[in-house]
Amino acid sequence: MTTTFGVDLPQPALLYTPTQGVPIRVIEAPTDYITPSIQIATTIFAAAVSVLVIVLQLRRQHREAIEQHKRSVKADLQLEAYREFQSAIRPYSDASVPTATMASIRTAFAIAVDRTQAGLDQAPVIYRAPAFMGELNRYAEAAVRLIFFIERYDALLVGFDIFKIAINSAIHDIHHTNLLFQSMLIRWLPIENPEVARNPAAAPFIYRPDITANTLIEFDALAEPLQVALGRLQCWIGDLAVEVQNHLLGEYADQPVERRNAPNQSYFTVTAAPDERQRLDGLFSAMPFMQQAIAAGNHARQANQRG
Repeated sequence: MTTTFGVDLPQPALLYTPTQGVPIRVIEAPTDYITPSIQIATTIFAAAVSVLVIVLQLRRQHREAIEQHKRSVKADLQLEAYREFQSAIRPYSDASVPTATMASIRTAFAIAVDRTQAGLDQAPVIYRAPAFMGELNRYAEAAVRLIFFIERYDALLVGFDIFKIAINSAIHDIHHTNLLFQSMLIRWLPIENPEVARNPAAAPFIYRPDITANTLIEFDALAEPLQVALGRLQCWIGDLAVEVQNHLLGEYADQPVERRNAPNQSYFTVTAAPDERQRLDGLFSAMPFMQQAIAAGNHARQANQRG
């Protein structure tokens, strides 16, 4: 028995195997030599594995903490964006709807015609062309604020640029169709005399035409395309409200808000869904706003090529 590094080791056994009459000395290493080394290696390996497990756990916890922070920041941003959307859409919701005023003007014209047919004098129509124009402009300006909202949160509202196209298309058609409609209102609505403020005896109107049946025919012909443009704007902003709520608050709702069903394709539904984008791009590309934008882009490219 010998002692090595404080460990008592047995003497190796000697085996003698006769080979051609010559004894061969063979040392047999018993397992007692290997056991301490295995124990040390096992201990070191176990310690290394433990350290590795701890490192991996810490890394996983770090990644989870980062992801949790990202989710928290995104949730805060989503709530902030939705609150801002509510603020942006409020002026539009509070604005007078021009289609209601148009219907009231049409009713006033019809009453004037009925009075003439009954042999009565027509009472002055109470509506004024400049007032309607101001109402229409305020309505369109309130809608433009929603475009600014989409642009501000474009990184969060992926695919919502389709609503910028929709709102711009509707506003373009509103202004275009209103040119003829406004001209008609100027010809058929009274114009007050500004001198009345200084001279009460002055005539109350400098212009007050009699309403006829032809007035109603002209009104209906020019009001219809403007009403379509206004109706589209109303529908598409309603679609935007649904998409924003589902996109920003969908994680907190039991079920999504249903999209609008549009049986009349003049007022087709707009959505930010990727699988609908190609169809919507095709529909908008046929509308005047996008046609003009495409034409302007082609003209600019041709000018650059010539330059």
